[in-house]
Amino acid sequence: MAVQAQHGQKDFYCTITGFAAAEPFFSNQKQGGLTVSFPYQVTSPSGSTTDSVFHSRVIHPFSALKVYILHFGADFGDRQQFAGVHFSPVLMGEGDVSKNLTFSFGYGRNLFFDWPSKSKRSEKRFVLKPSMNILYANYEGTDSNSPTYLGTIDNKDRTIAFAGGTAGPTYTYSTGGYNSSSVTYTDSTNSLNIYYGQREWSLQPKIAIGTNPYRHWYYIEVYAAYTLAVSEKGKVYFNQDDTHQIASKELNDNLLTVQYNNIPVKATPYHLNGWSAGFTMGVSF
Repeated sequence: MAVQAQHGQKDFYCTITGFAAAEPFFSNQKQGGLTVSFPYQVTSPSGSTTDSVFHSRVIHPFSALKVYILHFGADFGDRQQFAGVHFSPVLMGEGDVSKNLTFSFGYGRNLFFDWPSKSKRSEKRFVLKPSMNILYANYEGTDSNSPTYLGTIDNKDRTIAFAGGTAGPTYTYSTGGYNSSSVTYTDSTNSLNIYYGQREWSLQPKIAIGTNPYRHWYYIEVYAAYTLAVSEKGKVYFNQDDTHQIASKELNDNLLTVQYNNIPVKATPYHLNGWSAGFTMGVSF
């Protein structure tokens, strides 16, 4: 139930949502194929060097519908307005979701209504919630099943000098800290895995219809939104054994050759504008 403020005349409420499903439908600009190539040098244990060129596979990172899962959000408002923050991992095809996520915050209005409209209830059953949100999205794969996976260079018992850095035959990492002592480990490297990644900031007007948070402890909402990207940046990431990221390069780097549908590009060709629709469920108090 909503909480009555101790000062003033307004009732304040909070809704916490813990599940959502949504499928954005983006423009045809998401369908094209991307390739990346760059020169690199291999140094063997004996010290001999070999020059080579990496040619990626063709990827279509956004050809499948993106599905938002395990949504978590919170709205704080009164009878006239609300503010909200929302976070969600993103499932892209069959790939790993650990680094695919969205985060948004926004402001909107509350318009309470009932059906039929001539209802005499003191508390309406539904609320219409138009809002404007700012959305941050990060898409970056972490395994070979990801649609952003470009390919692999053998890194076992050899050093790879590539566009942006050097991948040695071993790498170190630390665990612990804060309440425990830090421990440093050294692992042998098997592979240098290369991925495409994209980050963006977008404006997202949204319209939602939910149950009245002043009537029930549960909360159900359906919504539709349009995502309009205002800032997009694509990068190429270099990970040793998918656990140790050692470098990233922007697409306009002179050491990279990036092509979209066999046409050279220096910026991301994927403009992720489009409609989405979904629902959320949670509690209100």
